[in-house]
Amino acid sequence: MRHLFQRTACLIVFSLLIAVVPLYAQCDPQDECCNDPCSCDPCCGDWCCGDPCCGDWCCGDPCCGDPCCGDPCCGDPCCGDPCCDDPCCDDPECCGDPCCGDPCCGDPCCDDPWCCGDPCCGDPCCDDPDPCCGNSDPCCSDPCCGDPCCIDPCSCDPCCVDPCSCDPCCQDPCSCDPCCGDPCCYDPCSCDPNPCCGNSDPCCGNSDPCCGSPDPCCGNPNPCCGNPDPCCDNPDPCCGSSDPCCANPCLCSTDPCCGNPDPCCANPCSCDPCCGDPCCFDPDPCCDLPDDPCCIDPEDPCCINPQDPCCIDPDDPCCIDPGDPCCEDPYDPCCDSFDPCCGDPDPCCGTPPPPGCTPPPPLVITGISPSRLGVGAQATVTITGSGFTPAATVDMGPGITAGVGSGSTATSLTVFLVISGSAPGGNHSVTVTEPGRRSNAVNFYVQIPTSVSIAADSQGSEAICGDGTECGNSRSTVWQVVDQDTPPQPIYQVMQVYDTVTIGLPNDFNVTLANITTTCPGNTGPCGAATNTSGQTQADINSICSAQCFSSAGCIAPNMSTAITQTWHAGGYPLRPNQITVRCDRVLLNGQ
Repeated sequence: MRHLFQRTACLIVFSLLIAVVPLYAQCDPQDECCNDPCSCDPCCGDWCCGDPCCGDWCCGDPCCGDPCCGDPCCGDPCCGDPCCDDPCCDDPECCGDPCCGDPCCGDPCCDDPWCCGDPCCGDPCCDDPDPCCGNSDPCCSDPCCGDPCCIDPCSCDPCCVDPCSCDPCCQDPCSCDPCCGDPCCYDPCSCDPNPCCGNSDPCCGNSDPCCGSPDPCCGNPNPCCGNPDPCCDNPDPCCGSSDPCCANPCLCSTDPCCGNPDPCCANPCSCDPCCGDPCCFDPDPCCDLPDDPCCIDPEDPCCINPQDPCCIDPDDPCCIDPGDPCCEDPYDPCCDSFDPCCGDPDPCCGTPPPPGCTPPPPLVITGISPSRLGVGAQATVTITGSGFTPAATVDMGPGITAGVGSGSTATSLTVFLVISGSAPGGNHSVTVTEPGRRSNAVNFYVQIPTSVSIAADSQGSEAICGDGTECGNSRSTVWQVVDQDTPPQPIYQVMQVYDTVTIGLPNDFNVTLANITTTCPGNTGPCGAATNTSGQTQADINSICSAQCFSSAGCIAPNMSTAITQTWHAGGYPLRPNQITVRCDRVLLNGQ
């Protein structure tokens, strides 16, 4: 600052001198400097006379007039900058930095080559996974900090170590239970395996239906038990008969062939193949065919096949020349044409198609509804898509007749189906065909009645029935006919239906077919019964009403049952059988 001040003063003096010079344009002849070029210079007589820095201590210095005169940085663009001597003087961030010139200049870690440029430089916790690094809170990494019950919950729970300390019945459970140790305390029969415990009926639990019966023949399968007739079980129709002809009817018969094993005795014609046939030995084929047209007129060429069109009209062109393609319609311009497109309404028929033709849009099927029906069904389905015309026909595979009905449009076909009883079950490929065009295929599923599922079900409770000395229950079930698919799907259509049953074992109630009423009388069918339009049967009621389910105390449920196998038949198909188990208190269907 001292040098700067002096230089500034010198400049000011110089300016003043220049301003004063005009005042001394005329020198004093007496002045020794009058004839000296410096005579008008205040520095006259000074060795710097004539130097613009005359009077400045920098006089004679090349930096004279430079504010940095006397500064080592004189002439340097950084002159006056405290970093003048620093090679980074023009970088304010690096000036005075020992790392000046280093790529890391300005980085606090520039003197550490391993950390230079590292975002974690100087941060010891930067890449430490411990979330508590640098955290002075002692509880940061200790979730139980300050909670004496956290590590040992029992230290805060008086009942934790000794649960019985809080339960008066813990040490001695029987102190709170008057029946402790005795499961039969309240109900002695609950521990007795005998189902008749407490029942005063001496026949309770006895599966013998004749227990207690006064009839000595009860349960005896011999129909003659108790019958005094000695011939009751003798198959000989003459047992006990005094008629001599009973055992040998021919003794009293007037038939000459009685007892004769010869079948021709009573009927000679039975042994004569020509008996009663006058034409048997006649070689004339017309003997027994007097009304045959060929016997009446053997020369008639039409006597063998009077319906033969060529016999009736031998002059028919197709009879004269059956190989003539135009014999049916000689006026048909296409009958003998070799043009494959002759008569074809398709404007683009031909390969290549004629120029300028507009081909019809492609035939596309997007769906069919309904997409499944059962065998034997006659119904209407709708095929949706695009490109349909009145010439469309539908193919649905073997066993299905499909006809396109009125009301069809370019995007929808109304199709009447007849599914025969022999149609294969499962997916059928459905396509729409028109002259020269065929659509993509979609699936239509033909359903085969395979089994039944429960559509509605109601299980009744055991109650007194019959004459008041019997008990039983009933279960009403509506069955849904389902198909062979996995999982089975309902068949929504009317089908002939009936059920048949067989009685199996056990049969503790001695049920016979006479005790069972099936859909059709006589445990057979069909008899005109049918499902509704949803493919469901009428309510199927399985019930029992038996004295074996009754005692003087009321209804009981002894361990007795009768097994019945029920087979439904729908649309001519026998379905998967159901297992019915009849008990006093309930009826089980397939174990449920």
